[in-house]
Amino acid sequence: MQLLLAGDVYSGDERHLEELRNDIARAGLGERVRLPGFCAEPQLVLAAADVLVAPSTTAWPEGYGLAVVDALCAGVPVIASAHGGHLEIVRDGVDGLLVPPDDVDALAGAIRRMLDDADLRHAMARAALRDRTRFAMERGHQELWRIYDEVIGRSD
Repeated sequence: MQLLLAGDVYSGDERHLEELRNDIARAGLGERVRLPGFCAEPQLVLAAADVLVAPSTTAWPEGYGLAVVDALCAGVPVIASAHGGHLEIVRDGVDGLLVPPDDVDALAGAIRRMLDDADLRHAMARAALRDRTRFAMERGHQELWRIYDEVIGRSD
């Protein structure tokens, strides 16, 4: 099993990246932890993933969490911190697990649970694939128009 930290996980500061690389080397995890950085084709990463972990503790830079949506649409269960857009995207216990923000123990426990329980992981992957149309653009447009109609007081 490998850990892949894809994307900009370093907040743009090369010192953090170097510290992370040093920590990985000191722990003897160089063969198990990869830091590819930006991925132009995230669908290739998701195709090989067992789970996506989105532990961010602030809405920035993700806001809505498109990486989480991409994972679910690819049938990859998600572990995410319970805040912001994650609350709208991940259905806790259905297609992923939500953990309290800044709770490292809860995050570690959720990761352990997901990796140790293949049946759970596969059931969540199936649920994500089965219901991925909830992220379809047409459905999003319909929901946006519903909100506009609600705001201006118009009903059908």
